[in-house]
Amino acid sequence: MAHINNKNRIEFIHKGRGGQWTRLSFQCPVTEIFRICLVKRKPYHHIITNSPPGHTFQCVKKGRFDLVINGIKYNIRKGDILYLGSSEIEEATAYKEGFEFISVVFLAPSLEPLPPEARVFKGAPKIEKLFDRLYEIYSKEDKIQGIVLYHTLFELLMEIYNMKLKRNPLCSKNGKWWEIEEFIRSKRAFRISVKEICDEFEINKIALAALCMGATSLSPAKRIQAIRMAEARGLLLYSENSVSQIADLLGYPRIHEFSREFTNYFGYSPKEFVEKDRDLLDEKSTGR
Repeated sequence: MAHINNKNRIEFIHKGRGGQWTRLSFQCPVTEIFRICLVKRKPYHHIITNSPPGHTFQCVKKGRFDLVINGIKYNIRKGDILYLGSSEIEEATAYKEGFEFISVVFLAPSLEPLPPEARVFKGAPKIEKLFDRLYEIYSKEDKIQGIVLYHTLFELLMEIYNMKLKRNPLCSKNGKWWEIEEFIRSKRAFRISVKEICDEFEINKIALAALCMGATSLSPAKRIQAIRMAEARGLLLYSENSVSQIADLLGYPRIHEFSREFTNYFGYSPKEFVEKDRDLLDEKSTGR
């Protein structure tokens, strides 16, 4: 059996062949579960949005749709498993039958994002059952089930990351830029400068600008700002952090700087943004 202690560690009590009980303990990668829900999209539904902060896994239960993540297109069908990294730009278009999926959104800073070539894959029956189990447990809103919830999610992650995926090399002239974005998100370097990127990846500003424009049609500075604002939006909608805590997480030395940039970007302050979208949280907190 297993449980999670107050230091966010998973502890297993295992009975060996000799009948002796041993205790195994290791750090749980998941620090917070934002949302687990069943999402239903109507026929021909079309949406362009940002994925929530952290990690998102989705299991398609019905229908099919086209999905574009960071400029890479996927055709999604029933039984497929999807992965979305933190605050990634995504565009989904449903076919005539619409589609449904279970979405699991969680924060795990130490967990490596899946590479682009492994973002979509066919799920095994055990993985689909684990998604169903997670949705069932989460829907009960029973605090006693919290340990079971985290344990089931950990089991799901083990299954997914241990799968022998058929990975094909990603051939894209813009692939280097997506590697840079992965670095920004994984290091949470949301206020990184263009010069710092050039130094880190040993590339000059002209080449960097060409990569970014080719992949996103934006300059590096504008794209970094878009990533930063998408992360801020996601944290405001999905997390329990205060505005000042979010400003600190994004690397702002003062909350006023964060509020000013957010207001200039979206047209309203962080506080107004949350109040404005409070009635839309059920829609926006589905992992889409």
